Amino acid sequence: MDQVSASTSNRPATHKPAASAPSPGGPQAKRRVTVWVSAKVSPYRVAERDRHKPRNWRFWDGLGGLKSGRTGRPVHGAQPQSRRLRLPSWLRRLSWLALWAGVGSTVMASGWYGFWLVINPGSVGWLSGVFPEWSREAALYQDQGPKSLAQLESEAIAQGFALGDPLPLSGLDKETAPLLIPVFSNASNCVYALGCGRLEELRVYKPEASRLGTVYRLGDRLSVQGPDEFFVMAPLVSRSSQRGSSRRLPLDTIVPFKGAPPNHGDWFLLQGDTQGGSRLLYGHVGRYDPYREKLELLLPWTSPTRELPEWRAVTSSGLPELLIDQTVGLEPRFLVHQVQGMGGAGNPITVQPLSLQQTALKHNSYESGLVLARSGLWSPALAVMTIAKERVGDRWTPLAQQQMELIALHAAFTKAQADTDWASPAQKITALVYDGRWEVAWQALLNAIRQGYNASHLLQSDDAAIWQRVQAAVRVSPGRTEVRLWGGLMAYARQGREEAIAWLQTQLPSRGTASETTTAQLDQILQQLDDTPIGSDRLPNNASQFYGSATPVTTVTASDWLVPQADGLPTAAAHQQWYEIQVEEWHDGEAWGRSPFDALSAPGSTPRYLWHRLGLAANATVQLVTWQPGAGAATQQAQVQGMRLQGGQLTLLALGNAQPDGTATPVLLAIAPNTLSLLPARALTLNTLAQQQTQQASQLVFSLVQELRRTGDLDLSRSQPHEILQALGNWTVDYVDLTGDGELEALVRGQLLPASMPASMPATLPALEEAVTEVNAAPAPPPYRNYIVRSDGKLLYSEAADRTPTLQAIATRSHTPNPTLLVRQGDRYRLLHWSDSRQRFE
Repeated sequence: MDQVSASTSNRPATHKPAASAPSPGGPQAKRRVTVWVSAKVSPYRVAERDRHKPRNWRFWDGLGGLKSGRTGRPVHGAQPQSRRLRLPSWLRRLSWLALWAGVGSTVMASGWYGFWLVINPGSVGWLSGVFPEWSREAALYQDQGPKSLAQLESEAIAQGFALGDPLPLSGLDKETAPLLIPVFSNASNCVYALGCGRLEELRVYKPEASRLGTVYRLGDRLSVQGPDEFFVMAPLVSRSSQRGSSRRLPLDTIVPFKGAPPNHGDWFLLQGDTQGGSRLLYGHVGRYDPYREKLELLLPWTSPTRELPEWRAVTSSGLPELLIDQTVGLEPRFLVHQVQGMGGAGNPITVQPLSLQQTALKHNSYESGLVLARSGLWSPALAVMTIAKERVGDRWTPLAQQQMELIALHAAFTKAQADTDWASPAQKITALVYDGRWEVAWQALLNAIRQGYNASHLLQSDDAAIWQRVQAAVRVSPGRTEVRLWGGLMAYARQGREEAIAWLQTQLPSRGTASETTTAQLDQILQQLDDTPIGSDRLPNNASQFYGSATPVTTVTASDWLVPQADGLPTAAAHQQWYEIQVEEWHDGEAWGRSPFDALSAPGSTPRYLWHRLGLAANATVQLVTWQPGAGAATQQAQVQGMRLQGGQLTLLALGNAQPDGTATPVLLAIAPNTLSLLPARALTLNTLAQQQTQQASQLVFSLVQELRRTGDLDLSRSQPHEILQALGNWTVDYVDLTGDGELEALVRGQLLPASMPASMPATLPALEEAVTEVNAAPAPPPYRNYIVRSDGKLLYSEAADRTPTLQAIATRSHTPNPTLLVRQGDRYRLLHWSDSRQRFE
C-alpha cells in the first residue's frame, strides 16, 4: 500500500483529485487503498478501533470515501456516516451519581468487614470458602454467638459438660451485669468416678437484648485446675506421713466470700475437698476484673480446719485482708494477705502475704520478738513486742505495727488453748509449752510422771515443734532453768542420752552451783525416758560381762538401792538370801575396766541406763561360786534386783538361794554369764610325775625346796631327797601356759600335813604350828599353798604363810588371750594377769 505525505497547517487542507479513478468494474475495484492524510482532529473522537493509528492522519478507504483518522467523518467527497446517539444530560448525571454511590458503598463495606476481620475473623463466615484458614474461627464464632441460657445448657450437654448455677457479677454497667457460669464435667458421661463432676472452666457471659428475649454473649473464659497435692498437704507434713504428689487435685464448687471484700471487682472462691483420712478444703482465690473484662486466679489456698478463707480487718491497714486458717491441732497458723493495686490495665490487683520474715526496724527487743514469733512462741513474742514498741516510740513503723497485730492474733489462740482444761495430760502440757509457760508446763510434766504418764507420747507427737521453741527461747533467754531442762529432755529424744547430757553441760551451770532440785528433776526425767520405748531404742544394749565378790546380807533397805523396776524390790522367800555384789571388773563392750568406775558416774546415769549398759536388761542372772574344803567349787544362780553407785564403786543387789549351813567361806565369787571360765584341776601328783619324768620332777622339787627354805616353811637342812619327796609327794601339779610365750608353766598346789613330815624335820615350823590347836579342840587343816614354776625352774608365783592372797583357780576371761589367776584377798576376789614388762602377775 502506497502512503502519501501531506503537510499540516492551521488552515484547511486542500485535496487534489486523483489523476484517474478506477472504474467500478475495473481490475482494481476489489483492492482498497488507504491513504493517510494529515489532519487536525479532536483527540476525544478517535474511534476505539483506530487507536493504533497515527494521530492527525486522514485515510482513504479505497471505496471513494476519505475519512478522518479519529472521527471517521467524510472528507471531501466521501459518503457521510450516521451520527452517534447521545444521552440526555440529566441521565448522564444520574449515571455518575449511581457510580459514585456504588464506589462509596464498596469502600464502606470493605472497611466494615476489614474491621471485623481484625477484631474477630470468625465473624465473617462467608469468607471461609475464600480463606479456609478462617473456617475454624468462623465455627467458633457461631458457637460463641449470643444464645439463651437454655441453648447454652444444651450445647454444654452435647459436648459432655454441664453448666453450674450462674453467679451474677457487678460489672461497670448495672443493667448489663455479666454472669459467671462454671462448667463441670458431666457425671453421666464419666466412666470412672475420679474426675466426674469436676470444675473444668469458668465463663463470663454478657446479656444482650434481642427480639427473642435476653441472650448471652461469651465475654471471657478461663480453664481451671486445682492446686497440686504437695501444696494441699503441706500443713500436715510435720505431723503426718502424708507428703502428697505433684498431681492436680480436682475443684468442684464455686462459692462467694465471707465478709466484705475490697471494692476491686468481683471475688469468688473455687473449692475442692480431699478424700481419705485427712479431710482438707483447698482451692483458688478468683477475681473478675470489670475494667479489663478478664477472669484471673490470684492465689491457691488450703485449710486443714476446713474453714473457707474470709475477708477480715486483721491489722490497722485500713482495708479488709484475706485470712486463711491453716491451724493444725494446737499449732496456730493464720495467713494474712493484703490487696495491693487499684485494678485496671495500668495498675493490676495483686495479693501479697503479710510476712514476719521482713524486718521493719533495727531494735534488739523487736528482733527478739520476731525470733520468738517465727518459732511459734506467740505470747512471749507479743510481750517482747509490746516492750519494744514502748522503747522505740515514734520510730515504730506501720509494718512493725501490722506484724505485732498478726502476732496478737496467734497469741490469742495459744492463750485460749493453754487456759483450757484438757482431759489429756499430753494436750495440756503441749498447750502450755506452745504458749511459752515453761515453768507451769514443767510442773505439769512432773505431776504427770508421778501419776504414771508416759512422757514419750508427748515427745513423739510434738518433738519438732517443742524443740524449735526451746531453741528460740534459749537464744532469747539463756538463763531460764526450765527452758534448759526442756532442751535436755528434747535432746535426749532427738539424739540420745549422750547428746542430751552434752547439750545440758553447755547450758546448765556446773554441778557445784546447780541446785540439787534441778539435778534431781533432770535425773527423774531421764529415768522416765529410759523406761519408755524411746529410751529402749536409744539405750546401750551391751552383753552382761562382769565379776565381783558377793557377801550374804540379812536385811535390805529398799531406799538404799536404785531399782529399774517400777514395782520396786521383790520380797525374799524363806529359802532365799540377799547378796551384795561388789563389782571388781566390767567390760563395757570395748575394753575391761576396773573399779572405781568413773565412766558410770557421769551425769544422767539413771538406774535404767546402768541396767542396760551393764547388760542386765538382756540377762540379769549371776553365778555365785564358793569353794568347799576338799570338795572343790560349788555354783548357784541368783538374779540381780538393784544397784548402787557411790564414788565410782558399783554394788549390785542379787536374790538367790541361801547358803547351806556350815559353809566356811563367807565371801562368794559372782560371775556374769560368759565372763569367766574356771579351768578344771588335774589329778597329777609329784610322786606320779617323778615316776614318769624324773628329771622334770627333780627340777620342780628343787625350785619348791628353795622357796620353802626361803619362806621358812620347812627346815630341810638335814633332810634327805627321799624324805623331801615324801613330804611333798601328794602335792598336785598342773601345766598351763600363763605367760603367753608358748611354754607351759607348772602350777603346784598342796598342804604341809604333819603326818607326812619325816622325823628329822622339826615340829616348830610355821606350817606345822598352824595345825596345832588347843587341847580338846578339833584339829584344823593347814592351808593350801600355791606355786607357779616356769619351765626353766624360775619361780613366778608363791604363797607364803604371811601372805593373804590365795589362788582359787585358773580362769579364762572373755576378750583376754591368756589364762589368768583368780585369787581371793580378804573378802574380795581379783584376777591377776601376767605382765611381760614387769615379769610378774599383777
